[in-house]
Amino acid sequence: MARQQSPLIIQPVWKMKDGHLADDCMDVFVWSNISILQMCTMETGSHTRNNEISRLERAVIWVYLMLRDFVDYGQFDYKRIIKDNSYGNANDKAFSINGARSHRLMACNELTHPRISKGEIKNIILGGGQKLLSPERRFDAVIVNSPDLFD
Repeated sequence: MARQQSPLIIQPVWKMKDGHLADDCMDVFVWSNISILQMCTMETGSHTRNNEISRLERAVIWVYLMLRDFVDYGQFDYKRIIKDNSYGNANDKAFSINGARSHRLMACNELTHPRISKGEIKNIILGGGQKLLSPERRFDAVIVNSPDLFD
């Protein structure tokens, strides 16, 4: 039986050189539904201090509960599942994984040499859109502090 994968998350990546965007600076990775589960399950078992449940273990539990409810009832209430199964932790970064661990899943030529050049940024962010960015975010700050990109 062939695995059916669907795109789930689009993750932008950018490359810096000496504190500025590299000439080949941007690309995106598309994470499928199966790859997200793979990412979560490859991280389970690496417990945090005091033997607490990890973020990714919680995420796997949530996915399991959502799938179980979907099979049993044809729907699921993700807000209830997350609220009732947080194990006393915040949930804002439940599916996050650091770059060192995600790198082995993303390693490819496009990570080393992204397909979008910095000269294309002005064709992506149009009509003064760079003025609406939030410079407290890392990538937004790079764009805001690189006004030459829009010359």
